[in-house]
Amino acid sequence: MSSQWPKDFVLDDKKRKYAIEKGLDPAKLDDWWDDFHDWSIAHGAKYKDWDAAFRMRVRKTKQYTPEYLRQRTSNIAPRVAYNVNHAQSQAYMTLSANPGCDLLKFRDWCRSKLNMPDPHITEVLYKYLGVTGSAKELIGGIG
Repeated sequence: MSSQWPKDFVLDDKKRKYAIEKGLDPAKLDDWWDDFHDWSIAHGAKYKDWDAAFRMRVRKTKQYTPEYLRQRTSNIAPRVAYNVNHAQSQAYMTLSANPGCDLLKFRDWCRSKLNMPDPHITEVLYKYLGVTGSAKELIGGIG
């Protein structure tokens, strides 16, 4: 039968050893235990096996360490770069399909429809107009 936090459920040596073996910082373990306790009480948590709940929480805690999060999010940068390239390609194709368009309106369109920052818009304009003196002046007025 499930129960709320048992009065005799404490951070004993066995639990402390398990948590440290699983990678929790010994210096922060007492604070971690207090957080686990307060969260369980505040949410009215009920478990059939509080030792199992403790072990599960220890294992899940590793998922929120900075090192773990860095590993989990390391593949985000390539996706962001792809989106930037995709947006620039869309902008370039739009500009190519509309020769002589108002470049200030083009800039506003890139900002609103593609969420493109000005430096990326400038790159598209450099590519489209070429890097001539007149293009630099025009881009300077847009960016």
